[in-house]
Amino acid sequence: MRLPSLLLTCLYLSTCPAVAQSADATSPSAAKFTIEDLLNVVSVRASGMTRDGSWIVGTSATRADRIGIDNSRYGDLTYISPSVQEIWVMNTVTGERVSVFPHKKQVSNISWSPDGQSLAMFVRDGDEFFLTIWSAGDGSTRRLPLPDGEHIDTGGGLTWTSDGGKIVVSSHSSGWYHEASRRFEELTKGPILVMSSDESFLSWDALRAMRSTRSVLNVDVETGECTTLLSEDRISSSTISEDGAFLRYSEDRNSSTRYGGTRGGGERGGGGQGGGLRVLDVGSGETRTIDTDGARLTWAPDGVHYTIDRSGRIFLTSLRDEGEPRQIAGPPPEEEGAEEEEPTEESRAAAAERAAERLRVQRLSRGGGKLIASNRKGLWLMDTASGEQELIVETPTGDDAPQYSVTGWMPERGIVYVTYSSRTAWEQGLLQYNANTDSLVELVKDNRQYGGYQFARDGSSMVFTMNNPGQPSDLYSADGNMADVRRLTDSNPQLDPSRVSSAELLEYLDVDGRELKGVIYYPQDYQKGQTYPTIFLVYESFFAPRFNTATNVLTARGYVVVQPSVRLETGYPSEAWLKGVTAAANKMIEMGVSDPKRLGVQGTSYGGYATNLLITQTDRFKAAINVSGKVNMVSFYTDSPRLGIRNIRAPESGQDRIGATLWEQPQKYITHSAVMFTDRIKTPLLLITGELDANVPARQAMEMYYAMRRLGKTVTWVNYMNGGHGMPTSTLEEVRDYHNRILAWYDQYLKPAETEDTADIGGERGPGSGRRR
Repeated sequence: MRLPSLLLTCLYLSTCPAVAQSADATSPSAAKFTIEDLLNVVSVRASGMTRDGSWIVGTSATRADRIGIDNSRYGDLTYISPSVQEIWVMNTVTGERVSVFPHKKQVSNISWSPDGQSLAMFVRDGDEFFLTIWSAGDGSTRRLPLPDGEHIDTGGGLTWTSDGGKIVVSSHSSGWYHEASRRFEELTKGPILVMSSDESFLSWDALRAMRSTRSVLNVDVETGECTTLLSEDRISSSTISEDGAFLRYSEDRNSSTRYGGTRGGGERGGGGQGGGLRVLDVGSGETRTIDTDGARLTWAPDGVHYTIDRSGRIFLTSLRDEGEPRQIAGPPPEEEGAEEEEPTEESRAAAAERAAERLRVQRLSRGGGKLIASNRKGLWLMDTASGEQELIVETPTGDDAPQYSVTGWMPERGIVYVTYSSRTAWEQGLLQYNANTDSLVELVKDNRQYGGYQFARDGSSMVFTMNNPGQPSDLYSADGNMADVRRLTDSNPQLDPSRVSSAELLEYLDVDGRELKGVIYYPQDYQKGQTYPTIFLVYESFFAPRFNTATNVLTARGYVVVQPSVRLETGYPSEAWLKGVTAAANKMIEMGVSDPKRLGVQGTSYGGYATNLLITQTDRFKAAINVSGKVNMVSFYTDSPRLGIRNIRAPESGQDRIGATLWEQPQKYITHSAVMFTDRIKTPLLLITGELDANVPARQAMEMYYAMRRLGKTVTWVNYMNGGHGMPTSTLEEVRDYHNRILAWYDQYLKPAETEDTADIGGERGPGSGRRR
């Protein structure tokens, strides 16, 4: 990349605004993590790397950059929720950084040109996005306008052709915008809304289905001339080949709402797009259909070659081949179709063994000459011409076996990068396999967290994120052997490690004697030998010690925070939280960390649902908070119309794990409705909701609030009238209020001697005691 010296005067680690240390970062008031810190912690990510690996485009954003959402517009296809960020490019060797825009912008689909001299992206201006090109040579930006009446559809993607001359995008017509707006207004304001079983779609499903109605355009980068590749139709996805010769796309041909789920649950078959995979020959304009017949396709980066996996038989072909696909792996057809007259237990076991040995394609090289596949033995490198296979990484099996995954591949150099992640300890790493020397080298393996790997096309360099347990991550670069590691960003210099909670892996046995793992976050001034009030943040399972701003607000207040894991069983999820969370509490008490008389429990969404169920089964917790969690599985079953049939699928076959329809197992829906057992609750409960929550409507909390009031229980309900799901996102003031109320609730019930001062640890007054209404 050629960048003028004028643009290189901003050295990232010293002068750029995103990392400039705040004036009060070392002042006494900043000694502990505050709610203001929560709002202003910077998250960074690399959104793309030039092919030669010398430059990345990155983004920096805070939680405050995503506040201001109009939750009343949930489900409105024309609404764009706010999310601004800094956009910059950085040299991966020197760390020199150039701002793409002078101010934060809302940008999506950022992509480098093949020569690394330009960036294409969608930039928001007003109520829509525009295709914009940034030039590395002079730092200028220009828009490439679409034809009159066409508007960028960010969901359709952005792709450069290999010569850098054209960009393929998707668009919605003005007519589409008008119709989508009209339908949303009708569904939310009426004035008269009629719904009938004669209609093929549920009303909100019909609106949602409009999302796939789009056109596909080819935009000339120099002239701005637009060519229509596909006229407006229901196109669920589209991808252009690297050479721009072929456009493949899936047609959305669903004709009705499909419930799927368990027997008795209505129409089966789930989602699916229908219509098959279509291919447009851009030169001739001819279109043909690829009959996938339920097979799994894996595409090469060139977008031309692909494999077909039909029940373990792997075929190789390309969009230019006119003959039958060539089988390259798997059993011969006659073996695949053979069946025993009366299968025995031994024959079934043998069939299962053969199925486990079959390969599953993970990556296919440009031109289709080589592929990487996996089975239960490990990762294999195959030459597709000769059929020769080589085991490059042996992967053990079992619940506790480490996980391996291909993260980078340079077939021309014979280099494969594989990530390693332990499931028994905080240990991650990166392996490099070299086909030329048939060697597997461990490049790094330690207790830090790694992710977001991006590699130069020739494997000479890489960029990745890295962080210590419980700490925010930053960007780093290294050569292809992960030597000469260089830190590229210092995004949060105000967060000295002493201001952030330390993390520890928690290992314990649940009530059934099964091993579980969780995460402990300690207060910044934790002293071993003292017992602390402890808050259990519940959901499903936790393992990785991720940095969490809300957790740090609690630990800064002197609370130990635990994220316990549970083993959920379909049909009996309620038992899992009782068995797992209480066992974690026992372990924390046994370790001498937690005060058994000062335990709290909290969850959001599915975790809020778990929290409310948990306190109907035990009174060990002295304070509980349910944020946006359901309490009545019967009334919730057909609620939340903006989600379509999500609330029906979730208990029948999804996360809620009831495993049956309401009419097949009504007793299970009652058993998992906390409101039915309100009389058993002894724990003071804080309910927090958003009135405009389309996921778990606030009326769920209303049921629990009025039930507890009726029974004389201690309860407070905080309903943010402009809020949505989870933490309020409409104003910064409401975010502060939300966290202060949580702190006040725990201070009142877990720190009875300290309730006189409920001020925010950053200096603001709190909303009063946890009993305030």
